[in-house]
Amino acid sequence: MIINKLKKKSSLFWKRYMHNFIYHNFSCRPKGVHLTIKDYLQKNTESGKLYYEVYPETISELDIPDSLLKVSSKYLTYYPTITESAKYILKIKNGRILADYFYTTAIFDADDKIIGDVSLDLHLKNGQTLKDSTIFKRKYYPKIDYYKGTVFHTIAGGGSYVNYFHWLIDSISKIHILKKSGLFNEVDWFYVPTTEYDYHIDSLRALGITEHQIIDGRIHPHIKADVLLAPSYSRGKHRHIPQWIVDFFACDFTPRKEPKYKTRKFFISRKDANTRRIVNEDEVSSFLAQYNVETVILSRLTFQEKIDLFANAQLIISLGTAGFTNILFCKGQTTVLELSGDQFVDFRFYYDIAMKKKLDYHYLIGKNINKSDDISSGMYNDVKIEIGPLKQMMEDELNLVPITLQEEYITN
Repeated sequence: MIINKLKKKSSLFWKRYMHNFIYHNFSCRPKGVHLTIKDYLQKNTESGKLYYEVYPETISELDIPDSLLKVSSKYLTYYPTITESAKYILKIKNGRILADYFYTTAIFDADDKIIGDVSLDLHLKNGQTLKDSTIFKRKYYPKIDYYKGTVFHTIAGGGSYVNYFHWLIDSISKIHILKKSGLFNEVDWFYVPTTEYDYHIDSLRALGITEHQIIDGRIHPHIKADVLLAPSYSRGKHRHIPQWIVDFFACDFTPRKEPKYKTRKFFISRKDANTRRIVNEDEVSSFLAQYNVETVILSRLTFQEKIDLFANAQLIISLGTAGFTNILFCKGQTTVLELSGDQFVDFRFYYDIAMKKKLDYHYLIGKNINKSDDISSGMYNDVKIEIGPLKQMMEDELNLVPITLQEEYITN
């Protein structure tokens, strides 16, 4: 884990150094900016239809009960009401995308001007605009790879490169916007953040995308196409998960067969994780087995097997980590129990998904090993789940009884 962190820091340092001090393909630098897509469209009125709106701007509400907010980590910010921008596809002739840095994505028009709204800089602070972006300060640009035909991109910055939750919620959810726009069949190439793991290819394949259509953004960080289709970001500043995203996964990713397990109750293991592990997982697993709950390591399953498992589950018990995102595939009324540590209690996402899916949601707070005062430390903090409170949860709140007691009841 320490080695991986050092490698990541070294990679980011080297990229920052290159961007700021090494001149390379400097002619690729931005020659200006359209601060909004409205500005871009006003200056391209003779180019035919370029804007395809799928969902209008809406007011989004996050309804978290006071009882949950009281136990939530105080350093987290909840946004009860936000304005969710319209969801659309922007067609850019001779468009270009630069996505070689974790925090920025630059979309260029044919005149090498960056287009706001569809471009991204996660470092921008409140009150800053795209003109303030580090994109305009860099000096190093990778070579451009050219693609004939139409390219659609699913780049979402940040965690979409490395995290299962963000891959599903922020990256491939954009394909729903594409399909809804009616432009899916016009696409020759799909430009994605990465294809490092099997689930990247498998989830794209499930949506009707073949492997030869996929462009890996890690290998080709800077591309230009005859036509670039740039979607809006699926969820604004990553604050609320819209209902349409939840519905998309229910409709477009369906189970194929019932998984071959002895039970339909599952505990999601963290044995394969480098961070946020359950330090007494073996003890928890053995205890849950008394209630006919089977422990599953998700990394050993294919993407479709994950869908099948969650779609057929009666009970899912898991830490609120990326693997818990698979509750998107659960059927309504499935019982889900989210585990967390006392130093990182976050109801912004999985509780919201559960409510939108009409799942039977419960939570249990354990003890973190270390103290955490912010998100970055909280997200990596190992957890101990005390058996006493877990037993009380299983029997008093979930109304489950150990197998031995079930057998005695049947015998008597």
